[in-house]
Amino acid sequence: MGDYVDLHIHSCYSDGLFNPKTLIETAKKNNVGILSITDHDTVDGIHDIDFDDKEVEIITGIELSSFIDIKGNKEKIHLLGYDFDYSNSELQDVLMYLKEYRTKINLEYLYQLKKMYSCLRDDMYCGIDYSKYCRLWKEIETYMKRSGYTVSEIEDVKKYTINNFPEYPDYDIFYKDVISAIRKAGGDVILAHPFSYKLNDEDVLQMIYTLLDAGADGIEAYYSEYSSSQIQRLVHLAKALDISYTCGSDHHFPTVQNNKEIGYGIDNNLCQEDCSYLQKRLRKERNNL
Repeated sequence: MGDYVDLHIHSCYSDGLFNPKTLIETAKKNNVGILSITDHDTVDGIHDIDFDDKEVEIITGIELSSFIDIKGNKEKIHLLGYDFDYSNSELQDVLMYLKEYRTKINLEYLYQLKKMYSCLRDDMYCGIDYSKYCRLWKEIETYMKRSGYTVSEIEDVKKYTINNFPEYPDYDIFYKDVISAIRKAGGDVILAHPFSYKLNDEDVLQMIYTLLDAGADGIEAYYSEYSSSQIQRLVHLAKALDISYTCGSDHHFPTVQNNKEIGYGIDNNLCQEDCSYLQKRLRKERNNL
């Protein structure tokens, strides 16, 4: 089993490019021994995962869209859930609400797109999976290539869709409800990329305290886009508060610049072995024996 850890990876079941099997094989090649596929607001890809694979340990994961009130302002945040029962009814209710909401918005987006581009045919509605989170542009491009559209038609539509995503007003779930759903499913809750929100240090700290009071377990400290100093600040904070911290690349797909490589992040800026959450999870497993 590999030495490294990556607990923040996205597959084609949300806004990533590759299927779970491909991601797991890449993780093995990159010497990752423990990983989690954390698709946005869905566990649909879980059936493509072989949890009995002896070469790698795979932890059930998800990244849920949430929000929290900070000084009277609504701040959108992402909460990572790990090691939960994905069939739990309360969690499934949350996921169904999100799926129905984004499906409705995405379908309305396709209606408007068809009005804008006369080349688009009615079979588009059957040829696109419009239930996915923020990946509709890729679904549209794949459908058009598969359905024999001309290169110029594809490029015209792609130019618009790649820069104009569907908007999801009031989509996010209140943080207490997200934490409750993951907890009732037996899982753990981690705040994703704490420094990626438009908050000052004081507000970030207050957000973390608020989430912990509601039952969250910790923060994502090692993250692809963070500098060494930012990572160390988060690790120091987690240790001072005696909470869990995790490590994640947030891999979606390879790019020419800033590729968030599984197990490594950008320019090998992840501390690949350090993840205190794994020690907490091990203690929980022992207590359940």
